[in-house]
Amino acid sequence: MSPISRRRKTNPRDPNDPAITLTPVQLAAARFFAKGGRTLAIAAALQLNRRTLARWQRLPAFRAEIERIHRTLSQPPPRPAPSAQLQPTEREFLNLVYTSAVKQFMKL
Repeated sequence: MSPISRRRKTNPRDPNDPAITLTPVQLAAARFFAKGGRTLAIAAALQLNRRTLARWQRLPAFRAEIERIHRTLSQPPPRPAPSAQLQPTEREFLNLVYTSAVKQFMKL
């Protein structure tokens, strides 16, 4: 948007305002960029002009979203919490199977 048309608006939005929410298409483009996508491939996949993507990349909110996604993807997955009951070792398992088989046999 040119500065002249921005002045004609009653309430022009500042494109550098970080509080601006991104559209779903912008969020999809940010995900593609964060995963290492190239501009031309992203433009073709989202049916956008490459200049639109270049303009979006100058927006602070768009850059912040790419960085947020990149940080999320680069973190290792959370480790599962240890269970309250420890898993039996193979020896304990075989001992349990043996004793229960003996108990079944003694019932007969």
